[in-house]
Amino acid sequence: MPRIKKEASLDLETWKIAQEIENYSDWTRQCLHAYASGNDYVSEARLRMRWVAAARQLAAVIIEYAATIDPDHGQTVETLISKAMEQTRLEEFE
Repeated sequence: MPRIKKEASLDLETWKIAQEIENYSDWTRQCLHAYASGNDYVSEARLRMRWVAAARQLAAVIIEYAATIDPDHGQTVETLISKAMEQTRLEEFE
């Protein structure tokens, strides 16, 4: 999805806070998604952490199953998740 620039005016105090946030644009997008879904940022972050935990658990099950089929498959949970995160089109998941 293309990025569209939208600027926000900050005062000195909020600018200092923004400087402490590693990826301010991503944080802003997450806050906007939380707002759109009727959640606050903390609730949205908790939901995201639950999804991450579920994804890691699913990846572990897949790796365990892969080992029963091919003990030399060489995948780990981290490599499987990393590969999945790099895929952006449905065709790449095949």
